Amino acid sequence: SLSEAERETRIKAWTAANIKTVSKATVNRETACLKRILNKAADWKLLPVNPLGRIKLFDEREFIRKRYLKPEEIRSLLAHCGPAIHQLVTFALYTGRRFGEIIGMRWQEVDLANGYVYFPKTKKKEPDQVALPPRACESLSALKRSEHGEYVFQCKDGGPRKDIRWVFKRALRLAGIEGFRFHDLRHTAVSYMMMNGIDLKTIAELVGHTTAEMVDKRYGHLSPDHKRTATRVFGAAMDKLCGYASPKGTGGADSVADRSSGVDTFWTLSPERSRGAE
Repeated sequence: SLSEAERETRIKAWTAANIKTVSKATVNRETACLKRILNKAADWKLLPVNPLGRIKLFDEREFIRKRYLKPEEIRSLLAHCGPAIHQLVTFALYTGRRFGEIIGMRWQEVDLANGYVYFPKTKKKEPDQVALPPRACESLSALKRSEHGEYVFQCKDGGPRKDIRWVFKRALRLAGIEGFRFHDLRHTAVSYMMMNGIDLKTIAELVGHTTAEMVDKRYGHLSPDHKRTATRVFGAAMDKLCGYASPKGTGGADSVADRSSGVDTFWTLSPERSRGAE
């Protein structure tokens, strides 16, 4: 049998070989799965110890995708989305939900009267009931008037519309957008939620992340200016409590909050204002 040192050397060689063909995130998922299996084998006394017990996972933070659409890219993408995917892309932008959750939506799980949608199956292994922005409700209402099947986003045969790769790629090409995937619509929604001051816990609940910490880890780098604004608001409020005069240039908590509330977001712009902004 192999010594502990020999086992560790072979395992490290296996992980090093894997990262030449797949991402470090994939290696982490595979390693974590094997660790759980071998832990169970050790619990059942089939192995003396878990040979992967001392293997550390790769740090994935540097590999988190940071691609999200700028306001002008959002408008261009929507303008070039054909009728087959326009409502689907709009819904993804306004909710930040995963593609699988969106295409799996059934009309029986949508409450347009109260502005809610129920997701019975999610990645975090528990159902979600999520409030919808008005524009997302409008997009679903438009579909409901024209579609009469079980699924919200359906194919001609009545099943869920699963394959949109080619029509989505075509819209991206026409819009002049490169290096972008459908899942990045989720990144886009979360990024603008953060930049508009929505707290991390609420964002996690809206988009289906397990914890607020996960949201901050993945998207916190996208809103440094807004974090600085938040510290100025808090600092000015604490100045009042401590009896200090607000530092020159801040104008106090109220004025800072007023300035930070004027962030231009794609979901707060009506079509008329959007055209005027351009």
